[in-house]
Amino acid sequence: MNKEEKKEYNRKWRENNPNYHKEYDRQNRDKITGNRIKKEELNPTSKEKRLNGLKEYKEKWKKQNKEKYKAQNKANNTLLIPKGQLCVVCNERLAEHKHHEDYDKPLEIKFLCVKCHSLTHRGD
Repeated sequence: MNKEEKKEYNRKWRENNPNYHKEYDRQNRDKITGNRIKKEELNPTSKEKRLNGLKEYKEKWKKQNKEKYKAQNKANNTLLIPKGQLCVVCNERLAEHKHHEDYDKPLEIKFLCVKCHSLTHRGD
């Protein structure tokens, strides 16, 4: 059976059995939802725990990096990346990130593309 024949077979089967999946889900609802609950209970990185962890991480980062946080906040509230602005390093891709060379000068920033910003922080 080639690909087109298989598609046609499946289409006809779905036409002849329109309620199959609904019926299966109805009959196995406990089994399906039970598995979902168990996975969340066993998974230490459930959505709620991840969000709490992220919030804690951000707060900790802010306390440890007050100077960076103030500079980034000031730049984000004051400066927008001009529409169509190219990266100042490669001059090829659109700038999507702002980069501070010196956090004591929060409004002196470079507009960089994602790739160049990553390379700048890695030191390449």
